[in-house]
Amino acid sequence: MGWGAILGNYRISNETSNETATSTSTPSTSSSSESTENKKDEEEDDAVTKEEKEKRLPLSKHLWQIVKLCGKQWKWFTAAYSLLLIDCILNLIEPALYSQMMSTAIQMKSFDILKKACLVLAIVQFSEATCNTVRYICMQYAERLTARNIRIGLFKSILHQDISFFDENKTGQLMSRITHDSESISNSLPVYIETTTNNLFMLFGSAPIMFYYSWQLSISTFITFPITLLMTKYYGLFVEKLSEKENDATAVSNETVEEVLSAIRTVRSFAAEKMEHSRYTRNTDAWFKISIKSVVVGTFYNYFWATMWNIEDVVIYLYGGYLTLNGRMAPEALLTYVFYHWRLHAALNAFSSLFSDVMKTIGSSRKVIHIMNRHPELDYEVGTETPEVVGNIIFEDVDAALKVAKKCKNAKMEA
Repeated sequence: MGWGAILGNYRISNETSNETATSTSTPSTSSSSESTENKKDEEEDDAVTKEEKEKRLPLSKHLWQIVKLCGKQWKWFTAAYSLLLIDCILNLIEPALYSQMMSTAIQMKSFDILKKACLVLAIVQFSEATCNTVRYICMQYAERLTARNIRIGLFKSILHQDISFFDENKTGQLMSRITHDSESISNSLPVYIETTTNNLFMLFGSAPIMFYYSWQLSISTFITFPITLLMTKYYGLFVEKLSEKENDATAVSNETVEEVLSAIRTVRSFAAEKMEHSRYTRNTDAWFKISIKSVVVGTFYNYFWATMWNIEDVVIYLYGGYLTLNGRMAPEALLTYVFYHWRLHAALNAFSSLFSDVMKTIGSSRKVIHIMNRHPELDYEVGTETPEVVGNIIFEDVDAALKVAKKCKNAKMEA
């Protein structure tokens, strides 16, 4: 409820009743003004939502808009992703080195062979750590530059909007777009691209190796793919809608705080602390309900994935042991297959959460992209006539107060 409406209703009630109280308004007046203001807020929110839905970009175009925002720092991202490819190659070699080292130690072969295997593994891990360190520096610098550019671009777009835009959008909500939503874009998408590249490389690199060691075990591993992909698709679409609602609820809460703190003297003069506390509690409870819904759905989704992985692991171990005991698969091959199977599980598990995280980022960035692409109805920078600006500043009867300028009295300056 806006404090301008409360103040106006309060003055009207004072004029009609000729009362002298100046600290509180009557309950009927405050309740009627509150209901009227709430209706106006709902109508404005419906109008803004309708406009955004009409101009909402399709999913692919919206994602491309985010990529273009991050692509302005392509030099730093190129360096980071080049180092990422090197890291992916080293990650693909590691399971084979682990298998060689462990099989050598278990079978009690020559110590020189074990020492050589450990040395190669140490060199690979040191190279991987070096690449990750340099990649982290490049990635973080690029993300900070992207966040800076998005915030500046969003703020510039807001400044150039027509006045009706500020009537439809609350200050607190716009603050939430600049401070929270814009940063989530810059921090999320580069990480998602990095995770996608790493896990795709591991997926397409591990699959041929696993088929090489045992095509029977590989078929049993990949047979659950259609079910998991279908579940991930519907879960991601649900998370996108839920994320947009959650960000809207956060923006409403921020708008309430900004409105109350900016008019704290008016709130105190009307003794409306309890009323504003109740309003903020309602807005925060709305956000809490949406967040809990997201947690519940995410819990069932993660439980589904964990159950699928556990069943698949049991099948792999039983069938792999059966093949080994019947001489159809070497023990070293089974050990190597299990290591690559673990890496493949990690990659698929990352993909399961990656799609939902991408959809969550898309949901939180809808309003940001809409504002940045929104063109004002009247562009005040476009015109054909440039007025001649002429002005001057005149200082008369100037007396100097410095000791070194005692002679400067009643001076006149014109610029």
